[in-house]
Amino acid sequence: MTKTIETLEQERDDISISLNIKDGEFSKDDGVINNRSQAESKDVRIFNSRLEVPPPNLEYKQHYESACKAVGRIIVRLSKEDEKDEWKYGTGFCVKKDIIITAAHVLQNPKSKNISIYIYFGNDAHIEREIAMCGIDNTRGVFRLKSCGREFDNQFKEPLLIPGVDKSQDKQYNWFINNDLEVLRFENNNSPIKQGYLFPMIPSGPTASKVHYVMGYPGYADLDTFIRKLSGVDNKINKNIYNFYSAYRGFQRKTICIGKVTGSNEKVLTHQCPTLPGTSGGVLANSEFKDQFIGIHLGSNTLTGNIALTLFKIFTRTTTKTTTKSTTTPTTTTTAESSTTNNNKLIIEAVCDLITTTTVIGVQKPQN
Repeated sequence: MTKTIETLEQERDDISISLNIKDGEFSKDDGVINNRSQAESKDVRIFNSRLEVPPPNLEYKQHYESACKAVGRIIVRLSKEDEKDEWKYGTGFCVKKDIIITAAHVLQNPKSKNISIYIYFGNDAHIEREIAMCGIDNTRGVFRLKSCGREFDNQFKEPLLIPGVDKSQDKQYNWFINNDLEVLRFENNNSPIKQGYLFPMIPSGPTASKVHYVMGYPGYADLDTFIRKLSGVDNKINKNIYNFYSAYRGFQRKTICIGKVTGSNEKVLTHQCPTLPGTSGGVLANSEFKDQFIGIHLGSNTLTGNIALTLFKIFTRTTTKTTTKSTTTPTTTTTAESSTTNNNKLIIEAVCDLITTTTVIGVQKPQN
């Protein structure tokens, strides 16, 4: 039976804020709220100023603290003629000393011709309190980024299809962009001196029973968003939801969202990590493995649940052999031919192959 395919609304976990630098007034859009099914082992933790996970003790604490050194808040300035600047926020993470990946939709705005991209790796990324928008280029700890281009878009010609949460309807949904992956580089090789980075890994064995996490920078959440997004999280939070909301509604800090992967195919992963707007482009990883990741968190939708871009994909590569004359037998030539081969590649590895002449990152075998 043919599955029904529908197009999703543009629901994702990035945040857009229009900021008038002159008068400092904000108008914000926290994105779309979605209900998430209850799941065990959900948790949300915020790193302290030393980039440590505070008590109570958390399993895989050392793995989270190591991974967080590679994760930063993406800040995007979209300049429009005769209009105030628009600022967008998401998350990104390093896969090499000078290479960062994030979700492409965090950067995109068809109305803006001028775009400036920044990343901040600190724990507290509050806008204006810690990062002044009017002087962002001179803010300590903020690094300017540039796009590596979109030459790899031809590897994502087919729609990104996501299975629906309601299995009885047997539906699939189109994500609103075929290639929601963006590769960035530090401008002028100006990367942090002590910068961590994460290795891609191919999951081995069943993933449903294993603990996973998304790490990123949630933004401000109103009470309704907060309750709905964090439904099913630790009972202590549910019992004291207003106290928890008062303490963390501002977020804008480096946060771990812990849950489980619920499904996967060669293009996407679905998961129940309790993310909030601002975590688009964040790392999705198996908590058992140190400094490794399995996907890039894209966003959430009521029809599909949370979505991440998986790493594994079959790429079609075309190689051409040119006609050349033999030096030993001048009367013979090799025939020009074109051969197409299917290669099992990691998305990130293949993308970086297209961007640079050398391998940017290697495939990491699962190891603790």
